[in-house]
Amino acid sequence: MTLTGFAKTFKKLFPYVAFVFVVALFISLIFLRTNKTPQTDKKDGTPGFSPPLIKEKSLQNKPSLIDSSNLESISVPKNLPPYEVKNLVLSEQDAKIIAQSLGFPPEPSSIDPNTQDGNQYSWKSGNKNLVLGETNLRYTNTESESKNIVTSEKELEKVAFNFLLKIPKLHLASERNVTAKKYFKFDNKTLKSSNAYTAADVVEFSIPVNLTGYTLVDESPQTATTRIRLKKDGEVILLDTRYFEGFLAQEEYGIKSLEQTIGEVKLNKGKIVYTAIPDENNQAQELFRVSPVNIENLVLKRVNLAYLYPDELNGPIQPIYIFEGNFTKDNQTGLAIIYLPAY
Repeated sequence: MTLTGFAKTFKKLFPYVAFVFVVALFISLIFLRTNKTPQTDKKDGTPGFSPPLIKEKSLQNKPSLIDSSNLESISVPKNLPPYEVKNLVLSEQDAKIIAQSLGFPPEPSSIDPNTQDGNQYSWKSGNKNLVLGETNLRYTNTESESKNIVTSEKELEKVAFNFLLKIPKLHLASERNVTAKKYFKFDNKTLKSSNAYTAADVVEFSIPVNLTGYTLVDESPQTATTRIRLKKDGEVILLDTRYFEGFLAQEEYGIKSLEQTIGEVKLNKGKIVYTAIPDENNQAQELFRVSPVNIENLVLKRVNLAYLYPDELNGPIQPIYIFEGNFTKDNQTGLAIIYLPAY
């Protein structure tokens, strides 16, 4: 075949060759896209995202010795998924509707657009206050007048859930159960712990969110997703809650074994997020101010898995190990809690 003949033949076949090349390229791109593993290190299958940012108590020292010989053992799964958070998007009108449901006028007392929780709306009406952000709500009521209606503990729990149910948009009481109760009594208008419902003036109900069967916690391990306090006459004096539209489970990853995690804790790789000297009712002696403690020896007692929602969320919700241990200070037994990432 002459050069001229080859050129004529190639010119005739070029459109077909080009078509086959484009189709092959398109199929290759689809294959690569569908077989891509997001956020994964291809070497060892570990997550490609960073561990959660866990803030240790400022000025908190690391224990000189951590003893795990008395630690209760638990069964842990091999894999757990991280979760993508779907936050509620509340408009200013939504915020006004929520405020009105709690007895406030529709117009907020102030609006701050530059907070860590996005737009923050504040209301004040008499002794009642409401602060509403993009993910958090805090309601307080310092009204001291009592209705003198003493209900049973079970009835008081119903009052708490009815209060949550009347708040629109937030779905605070759907598919949640009370997991903890705390009792308080007034001492010169200051709340102190009490040991039982019969001796208490105020009851606090904790209502958590669970992901894959594990509790969602924040920077403070003593705080549930929703806390609501009521006087025994049924008056709500505190509601502190974080709300979401939902959570979307991602691809599962292997988590550290319990043995590996214990080894890391003993090497002080965990973060001490809570220390307190509990009183006779197993609550911090200073209910609203827990200070760092100089810990020499820490004896680990309990460990659990949970999911952490950090103050600064820069990725998915991830599982963590939570260790509880005891220490001694001034002949008193204290409690310390340690967080450690599970991935």
